Parts: sequence; structure tokens; C-alpha cells
Amino acid sequence: MLRSTPGSSDPRQTPLLRSTPDTPPTERDRAVVLSAVRMRLLSYQHLLRSDFAGVQPSVVSRRMRQLEHLGWVTRWEERTPRGGHPRYVLPTSAAQRWASEVFSSAATGAPYERLLKLMLPRSARRPLELTSGTIPPWLAHQRDCNHLLLSLAECPDFRILWASSWDRPLPNEAAGVPLPQPDWVAVAEVDGTPRLVFGEHDRGFESLAHFRRAKVDRYSALASLPDFTEELFGFREFVVCTTVIDCLSQNPIRRLRALSDVASEGGGRGVFAFTLGGWAHAYPERPIWFVNGELPATESVALGDHEGGGLQSGPEAFAGLRSLV
Repeated sequence: MLRSTPGSSDPRQTPLLRSTPDTPPTERDRAVVLSAVRMRLLSYQHLLRSDFAGVQPSVVSRRMRQLEHLGWVTRWEERTPRGGHPRYVLPTSAAQRWASEVFSSAATGAPYERLLKLMLPRSARRPLELTSGTIPPWLAHQRDCNHLLLSLAECPDFRILWASSWDRPLPNEAAGVPLPQPDWVAVAEVDGTPRLVFGEHDRGFESLAHFRRAKVDRYSALASLPDFTEELFGFREFVVCTTVIDCLSQNPIRRLRALSDVASEGGGRGVFAFTLGGWAHAYPERPIWFVNGELPATESVALGDHEGGGLQSGPEAFAGLRSLV
């Protein structure tokens, strides 16, 4: 699902992916199953954005029915009052067992080997079981994170080596140090160097106190221990990319400012970078990230109709994701 440039450590290219009765039938099927496991679930919209780009939605429906019949995914329909009935595919237990073997094999000798060893559970993750007619409260957040990862994979300056959006992907603590639980994790090669990126997606419902306690304090503590961080993840440094949409008060710039202030006051300067979720989704390769307390005054500061159009890179406050990592 997440596109990788030729030569990347893409699990789809490992020997385990040859067609056998114990694997999904086609290369595209295998890519879909692996992505469903990496991203917990996939909407048909996600599928049409990536492996099924340019094809008719009916083709996706037929193929997902076949994969369900073969036992690799289950299908689920979101019953919304407006906007139709979005459909999703969820990996089965068999898919998770197979994918874990593929991930482990692909990680051997890779820059993210230590990270993935920490993230992979000793036993396969329990597959999601969604009830018909009931929408889980975490679904919108998960859907947003998956879209953001797809956008990240489309950045021309990035070669994605690993990306996932698992729920609570890290142990609660390591050597007595409480660990954060990022909404997504990515390892990307930038200018030939693998970089670790943690993602946090804020929808405006979390209290600032909780953001400080569960995220700023924990990430800042890790950043202050580069030797420990390297032993744990295989990387001495990382950046926490935080996207904001603010569903509650509908004022994402104010929310972004508040979160940035909390991060700066809590020792997160140089660790956290902030942007609006819509910018990250639509313009992932552009200079949209704000660091070290520098913030936009309004959405129009960055998205105004200036000469040349699009996002502007003039103020030092703006930083491209490539420069952050």
C-alpha cells in the first residue's frame, strides 16, 4: 500500500512474497494485506489512492470480496447518516500471522530492525472485530492517520522503509522509562540516511494537560537520552510530527498554538514540529511545518493567494519535512 521507490526495503519485494497457497494470490493482493496489517484497516478510499489507483471502484469491491472469501480480510461497512456507507477491509488472524513473518524477514539487517523488533508483539495482534451498525469512536482518528501516512509516502524526497499506524505500538516502558504511544511511526531514508519519525494526530479532544503528560514529557525525556534511544530504536534522534485539525472548537490555528506552547514549555523545542492536518494531507512535500515555537498567525499566512500560488517558504518559521529529519 505505502509506495516505495525502487530498491527500498519494501516487504513486497522479499522472497516470502512469492505466490504459494499460504500467501495471497497476486502481488497486489499481498501488498493490500500487508498494508491492512500495517495500518489496522483500509478504507476503499485508501485502496483507490494507492494500489488500485486509476481503476473503477467496482474492481476494488470484487477483489476485496475474493480476498474475504480466501480468508485474508473481512469487510465492514460504516453506516453514516450522510455521505453514503464507506467500506473497509480488516486483516484476519491468518493475515496478521503471515504479515508478521514477512515484516520480520524484511527487517533483518534493515535500519529499522531494532525498532520493529520492539514493536512486533510476541504473538499476532488480535484482529479488529467491528460490529455492524456501530461506529467505533477511534475510527475517524485512525482514518486520518492512514491518509497522512499515504501522503507521506508520496513525498518525492522520502524513501519509506517502514510505516505503520498501530494502536499503542510500543511497550508501556523500557528500563523504567515510560514510553510514548505514537499514532504512527515511520522510518524514511532522506539523502541516503534513515531517519525516525513519530507521528501524533490531534483532533482537538485531548486536554492540554494530557498532551503534556503523555506526549511532551515522554518524548522530551527520550530525546534527552540519545544512547538509550539508540539502544531502544536503533536511532539516536527522532522528530515528532504533530498534525492538528480541531474537530471540537473548529479553530485549528488556535489549537496548534496551544499545543506548540505546551511543547516549548515542556522541553519539546527541537523535538516537536506542528502543522495543520489538511496541509499535511494535501501538501506533504511543501514547507508547512513549524518548529521551536514559530507559528502561523492564520491559515492564510501559509495558504494565501500569493504570487506563485501555493505554500510559501519565505519565513524561517516554515520548514519542509525533509529539513526536519
